[in-house]
Amino acid sequence: MGHDIQGNLGSISYARYGGLIDAAKVAAMRISVVGVGGAASLVINLARLGVGHLHLVDFDRLADANPATQAFGAHEVGRLKVDALAAEVAAINPSTRVCTSAVRYQELAAERDEVWSADLILAMTDDFGTQALINRHAIRYRKDTLFAAAYPQAAAVEITGTLQPPHPQGVGCHRCLTFSRYRAYARGFTLTGPIPSHIFQAEYVNALLGNLIVSRVTKGALWKQFATRPILISRIDPQYCSEPNQAFAAPPEFSLFTTVQWHSEAGEGFVCPDCQSTPESRGPGIYPRRYRRPRTCATNP
Repeated sequence: MGHDIQGNLGSISYARYGGLIDAAKVAAMRISVVGVGGAASLVINLARLGVGHLHLVDFDRLADANPATQAFGAHEVGRLKVDALAAEVAAINPSTRVCTSAVRYQELAAERDEVWSADLILAMTDDFGTQALINRHAIRYRKDTLFAAAYPQAAAVEITGTLQPPHPQGVGCHRCLTFSRYRAYARGFTLTGPIPSHIFQAEYVNALLGNLIVSRVTKGALWKQFATRPILISRIDPQYCSEPNQAFAAPPEFSLFTTVQWHSEAGEGFVCPDCQSTPESRGPGIYPRRYRRPRTCATNP
């Protein structure tokens, strides 16, 4: 069962926004987050931003390995992640209402409609099957949804979006944009354990997500550009995917932390089982098929 937590302390002043962000619009936002471990600092900063309502979904309890890579403390080990995070949000911004669901996403019952009543869904779980289910629900409920992934060896991060409408004449959905990943799992690929990572890789992707969310609120150029092809890869390792015909084959000289908008890897004739779009309906902006992510990218959930 979900429950609400709301602080009762003083209010926060947003005077330093200086017109950059409409605090009233942010306060009216409702965001649902599925999988709050690596996204803990993102959730905390959404509360700092002034988001009015957060719904947190995660069944897991904090283990002793979590404080090293997630924004939790050692004193919270053993607590439900959603409870620890809700308490932190209440202490930081008492105006943010937090609803928690300490269950697996697949086990949501009546709460599922509440999760999808939000303006924006953040699919921060690292489980491929759960991401796939959330993508189908994003299309069913017609809600903008962002997905995130950390690549092996802390080499890069990825953000994809299922934005509305994904078709017709749209840009496709998360499944279209990660076609080769779905194909790899269909052919039997499995992860043998958690992908090694560190706190700054998580904070890097959280910062990118936060800036996208701010731009969505302000209707800024960043969100508008992302929406034209909602998949980006941002590399941390300057040698990552730098071979000919790979994502970063010809970056600007002396560039670091390079970010590119990628593309759907689905070939001609592919009809997405989730959103029913095709490469033709997704229109221009799709790179030629010779550009491919390496297998390590394609199969990393």
